[in-house]
Amino acid sequence: MNIMKIKILFTTAFFVVLFSCSESAEMYKPSMTPDEAQRLETAEKFISAGKYLSAFNALGEENTSEAIIEKKVEICLDRNVGAVLNQKFALVDLEEGETLEEKKQEPFKREYIEFNPPEIIAGYEMANGKSPLLQKVLALYYVDVLMGYPGNWILPDSEVVALALNSFDYSEKNNCFDGFSLGQHAQLLLYVGKYEAAAGKYKESLKLEPEDPFVWYSYAVALLSFGDYKEAEKAAEKSALYFEGDPRSQADATLLAVEALESGGNLKAAEKRLLESDKKNPGYLYNYLSLCELYLKQENISEAEKYAVLLLHRAPHDVRTMQNISQTYIIQGKIPELNSLIENLLEEFSTDSWAKGYIYLFQSEAFLYTGGKMEEAEKALDNAQVSLEKAGKYDEIIQHYIEGKREVFK
Repeated sequence: MNIMKIKILFTTAFFVVLFSCSESAEMYKPSMTPDEAQRLETAEKFISAGKYLSAFNALGEENTSEAIIEKKVEICLDRNVGAVLNQKFALVDLEEGETLEEKKQEPFKREYIEFNPPEIIAGYEMANGKSPLLQKVLALYYVDVLMGYPGNWILPDSEVVALALNSFDYSEKNNCFDGFSLGQHAQLLLYVGKYEAAAGKYKESLKLEPEDPFVWYSYAVALLSFGDYKEAEKAAEKSALYFEGDPRSQADATLLAVEALESGGNLKAAEKRLLESDKKNPGYLYNYLSLCELYLKQENISEAEKYAVLLLHRAPHDVRTMQNISQTYIIQGKIPELNSLIENLLEEFSTDSWAKGYIYLFQSEAFLYTGGKMEEAEKALDNAQVSLEKAGKYDEIIQHYIEGKREVFK
């Protein structure tokens, strides 16, 4: 499995971690008046009832309290049904049975609250001095910006990253952090390629949270990213162990362990681990895909073909599936069988434009690499484009792929 896909899988996960270098220091606590404490308590009751607009309003109009500002930002980022550049937020009070996700999909005219966290925090700190709590809030805000507006915000991504990292560092040095903020900090370090720094943070956190599967998983990703394959495999296996009861997450953690074994050149151990995982979680698509690719690396073509065929009817929309089965047939010189398979697939998926589009891509590859039939290959590309457009799946990635293939025909 590709490491970048694995990273993306856990980018927005909730990581419960602790910052051990401050474990004996007194944690930062904001001061609060009885009135502010009462407003926060009221807001929490509204949040529990799904009344997010009421919760925000219950906090009052003034932004003169760290804790009140923190709660307002939390509501705006986590409970909105619409946002404009993370400076205007649409909040609603849910009725019984309604969910935020459903409300986000409704085509209604939203009313937005103007609320700009960096501006509000800057105003507070100008009057009261730098706040560790609000720097933590600001760091999380910028991470949310990176996720919601990649390459498309007011500031360039590089500046947003720098602002987030600076705020995380300040808040943590002043003993103001929680599990979520530290997890997001570590993920940001992974995002910017500071793998060893991220691994160090996860290693320290695991001294205090030794059974958290998400932390073990992220620690493995960081180790794998800078080539410590042996330790990455151990960390991924720990993640799989603590994901007991969650079969798919456990299988994904095992695939990460397998990638570490493969990257370290231990193909036999990787094969053994994959087969064990397939027995425990039979029929998992990515186990089949990894087994097919592993057997191709081992030049065990008959086993590679076995898993490629299993994949074919499970994931006809997957380019890697098509490429793998094409490779197994071409290596064996089974060109007539390959062409026959393609025709059968086009008939089997005749009413599925999405699958058919990928099969035509597969056919184009087959024509190109089994005799250089350029005209037939280009026609298959045309058919692929038509089918994928009809399915609404002709995205930028596919467009780039097809245009790249067309260059071969010139």
